[in-house]
Amino acid sequence: MTRRRSVLVLGLGGLMLSAISRVAVAGPTHVEAEGYAGSSVGQWTCGPTARANYGGVGGNVRFYTDDRAPKRPEEEPQGGALKPDPTEQTPEPAAEQTETEDSLDLEPHGFSLGAGGGAEYRAYTRIACNDTPCSAQTDAIPPTRMLGAGRAGFGYDWDYFGLRVGALVFQRWADNDDKSLSATVLPDIDLRFGRRAGFHGALGFGAYNLSTISRPGAYLGMGYGSGPWAFDLRGGAHLTFDDQVGIRGDVSMRYAVSRVVAPGLGLAVSSAEQLSPEGRLFVVFTP
Repeated sequence: MTRRRSVLVLGLGGLMLSAISRVAVAGPTHVEAEGYAGSSVGQWTCGPTARANYGGVGGNVRFYTDDRAPKRPEEEPQGGALKPDPTEQTPEPAAEQTETEDSLDLEPHGFSLGAGGGAEYRAYTRIACNDTPCSAQTDAIPPTRMLGAGRAGFGYDWDYFGLRVGALVFQRWADNDDKSLSATVLPDIDLRFGRRAGFHGALGFGAYNLSTISRPGAYLGMGYGSGPWAFDLRGGAHLTFDDQVGIRGDVSMRYAVSRVVAPGLGLAVSSAEQLSPEGRLFVVFTP
């Protein structure tokens, strides 16, 4: 069953990438590369309590299919049949144009296709046993292993509302004594309320960055974007450990050093059995 689910999501990702290759991708393209590291403490059902130390790398890409050129501020009509004096110089609204261009960078519109994923290295340390004294069978912990996760979907953006719909798949140890990893498939939905070039809110189920593809959940969020700056705050109930749900809070910020490159950093805190941190670094490219 788990293998069929993996094939299903991989097929969905292939379909999305195939569709991307057939559309005009001259519109905005957002590519995000990310690396993260953290830990979480939890317990398997009828198993021990353990700490999972993890680190991962990967990325996401989103193609907007609208290839229309950005609109420029409309010129005021000239009165009558008189032509403007060629010797008279009209100052250009440089500040207004810059603000408009910045807003367009933050606010691509229309239909989009997205996909992403990564690999995570995860190791466990047993903290407490379920049996007293410890039992080698019931208190075993999973081996250190590389785990994979991915997502694919589509979306549409208006000025004051945005929608993302798709699916994600991630690997986990469903039980502490499993001999192989399990693959779990979940819906991936994100709703935006308000303009991204300003204050906006978010409501979703699934993932909102690379790390949460492996730790999906239901979340609320808010953010603010202005010029080169962008700030996001999210929190909700997530699968913070392989077999346990906890509370996760996440804050991130990025700054565009140019029209193409915007580095950023994030910090998350999760709580299942214990409060545990996570840090991440990312770079957003808008070619």
